[in-house]
Amino acid sequence: MTIAPRPVRASLLATVPLVVVALLAAACSVSNEGVEADEFFRPEAPAVAAADAGDAPDAEEQSAGEADDEAGGGDEAGGAADEETTGDDAPEQAAADQAGADDDTPADTPADDDADLELAEDIVRRYRSPVYGYSLELVCGPFCDINPGGIDLVIFRSETDPTAINVTTQAVEEGATLADLEAAWQTGMIGDRQPNVLGRREVSLVTDPATPALIVDWEVDRRATGGALERWRSLITRVGPIAYVVNAGAIDDAFADLEPVLQQTLDSFLALPEPDSLPGEYTRFGFGLTYDTSGFVGELPLAGVANQPTADGGRFFAQDANGVLQYILTWESLSQAIYNADAAIDADSQPPGAVSSVEESRGDFQLTDTISGRVGAFMAADAAGNNVEVRVFSWYCEAGGRSFTLQSISGDERPAVLDGFRCLEPD
Repeated sequence: MTIAPRPVRASLLATVPLVVVALLAAACSVSNEGVEADEFFRPEAPAVAAADAGDAPDAEEQSAGEADDEAGGGDEAGGAADEETTGDDAPEQAAADQAGADDDTPADTPADDDADLELAEDIVRRYRSPVYGYSLELVCGPFCDINPGGIDLVIFRSETDPTAINVTTQAVEEGATLADLEAAWQTGMIGDRQPNVLGRREVSLVTDPATPALIVDWEVDRRATGGALERWRSLITRVGPIAYVVNAGAIDDAFADLEPVLQQTLDSFLALPEPDSLPGEYTRFGFGLTYDTSGFVGELPLAGVANQPTADGGRFFAQDANGVLQYILTWESLSQAIYNADAAIDADSQPPGAVSSVEESRGDFQLTDTISGRVGAFMAADAAGNNVEVRVFSWYCEAGGRSFTLQSISGDERPAVLDGFRCLEPD
């Protein structure tokens, strides 16, 4: 079986200056089933020293200075004692820099009376993907204040240590095997990187021993281009209709100290067998749409509505493979009696970075057989005088009582995302 790879072009990758700070954080192997999603908590069991560091997944770090950034690390999840084999092929999962990350910080959970939970090194944060429902644990110190906004690519990049973790997702067919996933991973590697595969092994997820996974250990040397020697470990697995690559890595000098923290993240990875959405098919908040998975997509809250997207309001945005913004879809709960399509179009006539816009045309458009709307075309300009054509579409879904506005900068008269849109009953 062949799986189409999802390569990410180097122009999308971010550069991250590395702050070399030794982190002696401990990894905990306790069950925290009662902890809410995206909640801080102090594990009930004592911290475990890095006795199992050899089996721990490594964290990925985006390269120092101005080197390109990308993800591809995991550890032997499941703690299986399978024998490690080395190979010459260098599989790597490309990772794009995430745009439009949410700035909101999850609320802290009460802890001991005499202990401060926030940013303490023994505090753990459980992150749960709001779209796909997979979850993992992030140890504080490096990963407390990170709030990703991506969907198919989620990046946790430490601001205090030379380390990063990210997760990529891809829809796969039912018969896809680990060999298929590894082949897609290898094909999707960025061409300008020369990873050296140190070993690979088949294991099982710690959280679900019935689910097989693949661990690939590798390194990449960026010192010739001003970067650093990076150590990586990649956890590759499939749960239900989605293939996951959990990447963790760090610069080589910091790898040993950070490995227990990264191992805990990989060992805690857990995914849903039947998620509501799939990569390329976004289904949330009472509507659905299809999108191109070759770029980067994310969601953001709507100002003044909530600190995260909800059925009452939010935004979905998409960039192409070169990092160029293609469109922003905005939804908002609104009575149909006060909904005004032309007013909504006027309010969205300037894309991010524009300082002015001039209307060129306006008219009706048909979204579906039963839903019609309005569309306006504008020429927008930024402060430097650069022009971009913008089309703004507005329509109303009676199911759920919400207005939708699509601001398109793709240049297409009718963006493809409109053809895949559907109104659903709200969750």
